[in-house]
Amino acid sequence: MAGGKKIKNTKRIKSSVRFVLSGLLVIIPFAMSGCGSTDMEALAPARDVPAFVSDKNTVLVEKGDLTPSFERTITLSGYEETIYRLEQNKLDKMEEDYEAVFDELKVDLGDHVSEGDTLISFKSETLDKKLKESQKTKEKALLDIEHFQNLMAINDSLDFSEDIASLENDIYLANVYIEDIYETYNSLNVVAEGDGVVSYVNDTIKDGFIKPGSPLIKVVSSDGYYEMQLNEDEGPNMKKEIGGNATASDAMEISFHVGDRFNAKYALNVYELEVIPGPLGSDSESESDDESEDESEKAKATETDAKEITGNKIYLKLVDDSKISEKELLLYKELPEIKNVCYVDKRAISEYEGEYYVFKQTENELYRAVKVTVGDVVDMNAVILKGLEEGDTVSLTSK
Repeated sequence: MAGGKKIKNTKRIKSSVRFVLSGLLVIIPFAMSGCGSTDMEALAPARDVPAFVSDKNTVLVEKGDLTPSFERTITLSGYEETIYRLEQNKLDKMEEDYEAVFDELKVDLGDHVSEGDTLISFKSETLDKKLKESQKTKEKALLDIEHFQNLMAINDSLDFSEDIASLENDIYLANVYIEDIYETYNSLNVVAEGDGVVSYVNDTIKDGFIKPGSPLIKVVSSDGYYEMQLNEDEGPNMKKEIGGNATASDAMEISFHVGDRFNAKYALNVYELEVIPGPLGSDSESESDDESEDESEKAKATETDAKEITGNKIYLKLVDDSKISEKELLLYKELPEIKNVCYVDKRAISEYEGEYYVFKQTENELYRAVKVTVGDVVDMNAVILKGLEEGDTVSLTSK
């Protein structure tokens, strides 16, 4: 954390202390439920409350620089996942009926597939033999028909019409057999049920083995864009983590414009996304395309020229559409650094009737409820705008 200091513990051994509330509230910090709790007693005269506070539940107020960041989960619109697997009983029947065995994996990770495409193929000596026989019968019949037609052309007194009709019937039957064999093969093979992108391939099948019952291939489909939902009261700006009364600063605000680019991550993978005016294929997207300038003019446009998104839903698409679209991504962006501010662990702050309080250690090692003004929240730290100073010791109220 830039410019920040490590939080130091104020005591190394437990000591018996008292909380003085100065006419505010009678509260034992570690008995509170945390930020936003209003389950407290009414105002009461100040009195001492014995409690044990150790170095593990007190922290120092620090002063320095903080780097906030915007993080939000975005969801792939229209996400559907189809899992392809083969059960042992089907594999046994395929082998028993057709002597079918694994032939070839037809797809790889990231491949686009269409409905009807073969994903995994099988081969069968039984079917191959029947196919060759039918094809051979068809080829011979075609040659015989051609031969009879040539003879009749040379000598018009010859008539092989019945022979030709019989051969044509043989060809018809051969075509029926061939079509049936291909359909049987199609029933043995694993075929795509719809359009999509291959998002997973089992390692065992890559090595030529089928693990019965396990997912072999996954194909995902979607609308081609991500959605990010914002709360009604936050618009396009960052939500505060501590109550609605926390004071916002310009450093924590973030806006979205058409064409803005953000990074997002899933596991160890990093993706780049671009803000779009609306769902792909919608009127807003079409209007944007119609009104767009050529690439050279776009390059001259500044961020302020771009259309700002003012609604509660942001739409984004992957810049590199060849990448596999995960169901959810964590979008993030580092925001401008907040300079030279006092901050404290946000667990030290309690809310009561719209006001924020901390329990500050006095010179007599008592703890007094002190009203504070809370600014931005950066990770586990809350900026204190008023009520505390660097070096003050406060008690944690929740874990």
